Amino acid sequence: MYQIKLLPNGLRVVSEKLPFFKSVSIGLWIGSGSINETLDNNGVSHFIEHMIFKGTNRHSAKDIADIIDGVGGQINGFTAKECTCFYVKVMDEHIDVALDLLSDMVLNPKLSEDDIQKEKAVIAEEIHMTEDSPEDLVQELMAEAFFREHPLGMPILGNQYNVLNMDKTAITQYYNQWYNPSNAVLAVAGSYDEDELTRCINKYFGGWNNNSKSKPVFPPHVVKPVVLKREKAIEQIHCCISIEGLKQDDPDMYALLALNNIIGGGMSSRLFQKIREERGMAYSVFSYPSFYPNIGMFSVYAAINPSQINEVIYLIKEEIRNISKDGISHEEYRRAKEQLKGNYVLGLESTSNRMSALGRAELVMGRIYTPDEILQKIEDVTEEQMNVVASRLFNTDVTCAAFVGSIPDDLHY
Repeated sequence: MYQIKLLPNGLRVVSEKLPFFKSVSIGLWIGSGSINETLDNNGVSHFIEHMIFKGTNRHSAKDIADIIDGVGGQINGFTAKECTCFYVKVMDEHIDVALDLLSDMVLNPKLSEDDIQKEKAVIAEEIHMTEDSPEDLVQELMAEAFFREHPLGMPILGNQYNVLNMDKTAITQYYNQWYNPSNAVLAVAGSYDEDELTRCINKYFGGWNNNSKSKPVFPPHVVKPVVLKREKAIEQIHCCISIEGLKQDDPDMYALLALNNIIGGGMSSRLFQKIREERGMAYSVFSYPSFYPNIGMFSVYAAINPSQINEVIYLIKEEIRNISKDGISHEEYRRAKEQLKGNYVLGLESTSNRMSALGRAELVMGRIYTPDEILQKIEDVTEEQMNVVASRLFNTDVTCAAFVGSIPDDLHY
């Protein structure tokens, strides 16, 4: 069972004791992502994530690496559309070291002008890397097509112009606005002594004071059909097709997750079998849902030979129409639920996964479900519910698409 505590400064602490592990994962989740940004400062959330690892007045970047390596731990961070997370995983005996370092990094970053200038080049190369990866590029293009002017449509990394013109004033202002305890969650999962954990959290995070009360706002969005193309001299066309899905914590969310397994969520899925196994037309083809607080997206990705792009698009659309019109079989229903339960249970065997589930749920949704509650939600999904969701979501002509590659003139979408 997990515990939630609220510190006097507004920081939410979510912890789950797992005594059968020898490790503990700790993540500090901040409500800061590209959804907080504007066209002028797009990329600043991700820039700050990088700067957190550049050191503090107490610890240099080399010190941070030496401390973590010295206790055999792991440390990293990531920026998403709606949050930023800094996390560390160590043996349970080193929890004091982990919390001391994590708090100093995130609460007291140096943000020096010299480091900012150096990091611009690093992030510019990261953007170049995305441009050179058609799998990543088509996802960015898909977000732009689906969300258009909505903040979710902006790239997490930002663009070259914004990154190269980022200055210390803009970075510091953004940091001070969003990095406040009332907009953060500290998530802990693994083996720990409860008294020691409480002592360390109070010691290292209890004094975090920031008068800003800023929290992200998730504006609504109306989906319109948009197709975006990016020419690239590569062997395959990378294609992404999306329709409106379900928002986060929708009552039908688990029904859609089970449907995804049937459509393109695994090797036994309809799209994988029809496009790869039966016809040999793609090496990679899969579907996936994306859930956000006020909207969701359901997408299909495929990497295809340009000469077969039109046929693959037809097959994808046909499968979506078929499942909307004809529904699913009882065997598909049974297998999809077991697959969903199995994947979830296997994921529980990691303190990092448990920590991530706790932190993201509390930060974004303000509600945490226990593993038993989630398994029960999956078990409660009915065949009729899945068919109703399929009919409701997939019976639509409002689709968005993105293509990257040597796109033929006769592309029919």
